[in-house]
Amino acid sequence: MRRGPDFTLSTGPTTVSPTALSGFGRPVTYHYDPGFIELFRQVERDVATLLDTSHDVVLMPGEAALGLEAAMRALGRPGAHALAVVSGPYGASMADELRELSVEVTEVRSAYTGTVRIEDVAAALEKDPDIELLTVVHCESAAGTSNDVEALGRLAREHDVVVLVDAVASMGGTPLFPDEWGLDLCVGGAQKCLGGPVPLSLMSVGPRAWQLIDANPTAPTGSFLSLLDYRTKWKQGGRFPSAPPISDVYALAAVLEEVLEDGVATSFERHARAARACRAGVTGMGLDLWADDEHVAADSVTAAAIPDSVDADELVAHIRGRYQVMLSGGGGVGNLVRIGHMGETSRGMYVVVGLASLGQGLRDLGVEVDVGGGVDAAMATLAG
Repeated sequence: MRRGPDFTLSTGPTTVSPTALSGFGRPVTYHYDPGFIELFRQVERDVATLLDTSHDVVLMPGEAALGLEAAMRALGRPGAHALAVVSGPYGASMADELRELSVEVTEVRSAYTGTVRIEDVAAALEKDPDIELLTVVHCESAAGTSNDVEALGRLAREHDVVVLVDAVASMGGTPLFPDEWGLDLCVGGAQKCLGGPVPLSLMSVGPRAWQLIDANPTAPTGSFLSLLDYRTKWKQGGRFPSAPPISDVYALAAVLEEVLEDGVATSFERHARAARACRAGVTGMGLDLWADDEHVAADSVTAAAIPDSVDADELVAHIRGRYQVMLSGGGGVGNLVRIGHMGETSRGMYVVVGLASLGQGLRDLGVEVDVGGGVDAAMATLAG
């Protein structure tokens, strides 16, 4: 078996924390064993605590892309009007999927180097009073940018519009408060800022979202993608719609326990600190951030623009081969390299490893960068 990289600093799945590994090591048990049932319910409560929410929590088997599809199929009523915030490829794919469900979609777009203007979203909501759903990606990890979901949620609430948030690359690492901000359905993943298992979607579903789902005659039932099944079979009947991934639930339970013990605010600050250090390192090297304004740069991933003389994907492959460090390429956005600092890799010196490998990789390919200056800038931020 081929050996993996020494450091995985991709945009997810990220390095699994030792705490999660300890959860994976527990013996598998029957999913209706009383002990597992209680653990599962505790995990639901812990996700609610993580989000400071009174909304229903749904733990759906499957990577978060499945959770997002389930959410859109539940909310996407044919003929309904929706507004999609598009500041990157994930926002664009949400708009496309809603169109496939025969939803009338209006888009408010920005360049993939920034985020949409709140006033443009407000104007779109004013123009079409029939809009009932707004979709937005919190962290567009493909571009290393972050949308202001707090402002968007409050704006949508003023217009009685339900908000669906892709929080896959932000949940657990960036402040996200569904109740306070008016976010009706949030979908997160455990494999990014939590440093946990891949095949679980973490979802918070509020009463306004359930109301819209109930009004949708095409919302799936009897399906692996059914949110309604989780409400009727599990929430109300105590029976799982399908067998949950036992070992992954154990790993998630262990990770959540650690995060809550340390404090959710501590996780937020750790991710923000790593992001500040990474951005300082990128610019200290003489490179440009992909984000056109540092204020819209994400806390879980930093995207660096790469000179046109070098292909970003070839650079990533070179760094992986020579230095055993796995970064992420452009993700279809442009010629950029992304350094993930999420979950376990938001700790300690991981950011410095990512920056040093990026700088030296560019040097190897003939680009003059100040590797030492970048490392110094990052270390100064960490030390501060």
